[in-house]
Amino acid sequence: VRYANFDTHFARVFNFSQNNDDDRVYVCNYNSGGKALICWLVVQGSNGKYICRDSTCFDLAWVHLVVTACGSTLCIYKDGKLAETTTDGWEPNTLTRDLHCIGSFKGRGNFLNGTVAFLRTWDVALKADEVQKLYASRNSRN
Repeated sequence: VRYANFDTHFARVFNFSQNNDDDRVYVCNYNSGGKALICWLVVQGSNGKYICRDSTCFDLAWVHLVVTACGSTLCIYKDGKLAETTTDGWEPNTLTRDLHCIGSFKGRGNFLNGTVAFLRTWDVALKADEVQKLYASRNSRN
């Protein structure tokens, strides 16, 4: 992911949701104190659990970003290293979501002013060593 600027608050890297917004998962920026914090959110109904801290920020440069959810543990990996974790999260509900957006919220707002080079999803949470291997091989075609 590479942001061109942080003019848009909550600009989505990706947003996977239901049409009614009851179940969604997304990664966005949260502008705070001149920084663009990396936020990883899991929403169920009208409630959400997230991880978003001052120590983990986007840069105006390429960032290799991996987010995982396993049980109540949410993790953010930045450039192959575990950057943040919380055990107060939710695992996303297992369902087929009908809206998949890269770079926006439902194609109607919170537009990302930047670039997403690759987006991959797995049906399991990657472990730290697997994330490190992905980062190490990011310039190859695997």
